[in-house]
Amino acid sequence: ITELLAALNGSTGSDRILCQAQGADNEVASIRYLSLDAEARFKDLFASARAVIFAGGTLEPRSEFAPLYAGIATKAGPASRVNNFSGRHVVPASHILARYVTHGPSGHALDFRKDMRGTAAQLAELRAILATAAAAAPGGAIFFFPSFDFLSTVAPQAGVRIGGRAVFVESRRGGESGGEGPFREFASAVRRDGGAVLLAVNGGKLSEGIDFKDDLCRLVAVVGLPYPNASDLGLIEKMRFLDRCRAEGAPGLSGKEFYTARCMKGVNQCIGRSIRHANDWAAILLLDHRYAHNAINGSVSLWLRERAVAAPFGEAEKGLRAFFGARTSASPTSTAAAVAA
Repeated sequence: ITELLAALNGSTGSDRILCQAQGADNEVASIRYLSLDAEARFKDLFASARAVIFAGGTLEPRSEFAPLYAGIATKAGPASRVNNFSGRHVVPASHILARYVTHGPSGHALDFRKDMRGTAAQLAELRAILATAAAAAPGGAIFFFPSFDFLSTVAPQAGVRIGGRAVFVESRRGGESGGEGPFREFASAVRRDGGAVLLAVNGGKLSEGIDFKDDLCRLVAVVGLPYPNASDLGLIEKMRFLDRCRAEGAPGLSGKEFYTARCMKGVNQCIGRSIRHANDWAAILLLDHRYAHNAINGSVSLWLRERAVAAPFGEAEKGLRAFFGARTSASPTSTAAAVAA
C-alpha cells in the first residue's frame, strides 16, 4: 500500500491503475500501477545535464528509446547529436556458432506460432532437434520456450533423458521447486556426467540474470518467438498509448512495434545467458523460419547478427559437430574439469 501511495504522489496523466479480478483459473486478484510515459521522469534530468550517457546490457532494439533522444534534441537544439554505440563481443568469432534454423531434420519448416506449434509435425521436428543437439553438446544444452504452456506440452515427450542426457525442467512455481532447484540439479548433472539438458521459459527466472558460464551452457536454443500475452491489460494500455503518441507525431514505437520489441528483447536476454567471459564459447540456435526474415533478425543483438546465417537443421547439425570438435580440441580440459568439479 505504501509503495502504491508513493507512486500516486508522483503520478502523471499518462499513468494507469489496473485492477484484475480473480480469474476463472484461480489467479489472485491484483492492483497494478503502470507508468505509460516513463520518459516524463527524465525531463528534469535532461534539463539540468550537460550530457547524458544511457548504458545497458540488452538495449536492442534501440528504437524503443527514441522519445528519450527527442528530449535531448529539444534541450540541445539543432546542433545536438545522439551517438549510438554497440560494443562487439569480447570473444573471438571462432568461439561462437550462430544459426537461424529454418527447417527441422525431416524437412518441415519450423513454425512455432501458437496455432502451429502443437501439431504432430512440429513436435516431432522439435523432439528430434532436442535429441540431436543434446547428444552433440559437450556440456549443458539449454532450450528456452515461449511459454510454460508450450513447455508443458514438450517436456513429457522429452522424458527424463534425451540424447543420452538427463533432462531438467523449469516450472511455474517460484523459489526452490520452480527455477532454483532444477538449475542446481542441472548444474550437478553437467559436472557429474559431462552434459545435461535444461528446458526453461523465456521471461522465466532462468532466462535473466543466471550465469551459465563455461560447460553449464555449450548450446542455447530459443524455440519460436516469445511474443508477450496479447490479452495482458497492461500491454494493451501501453500499445494504445504509443499508437496515440504516434498519431500526434511524437517519436518512438507504435503499439505493434513495441509488441515486437518486447519479444526480441526476450530473445536477446536468452542468448546472452551463453557466453559470460572472454574465454567462453557456445553455439546458439534460433529455431523458427521467421528468424531468417530481416524484419525479425534485424532486432537480434549485433554481436550475434554479425555471425548468424540461416540454415535447415541438417546443415546446422554439421556446423554444430564441427564447431564442438574444434572447440573441445582447442580446450580439451574443459569438459573433464567440469566432470571432476
